[in-house]
Amino acid sequence: MGLPKSKSSQAFQNDDGTYLALSLTRYSWFIEASIGPARKVVERLASTPDRLGRIRADFESLVTPYYVDNQVHQGCVLTRANAR
Repeated sequence: MGLPKSKSSQAFQNDDGTYLALSLTRYSWFIEASIGPARKVVERLASTPDRLGRIRADFESLVTPYYVDNQVHQGCVLTRANAR
């Protein structure tokens, strides 16, 4: 895959990445364990479970619209611009 050859100075293409997730809670655990900044937030808030619970609830509410059929869909736009 890649961007199509174009004679114009810019090219755009939509794409969709999908990530398997048995549940939103398990996806949240995966993000917390594998993404450095998320891990640091969890480590800093470990002593305040109420704040950590709110962060986790906010994360799950953000991801919920993109969670379909045990997959999290992450859309993006690929761009290419030619140098002048």
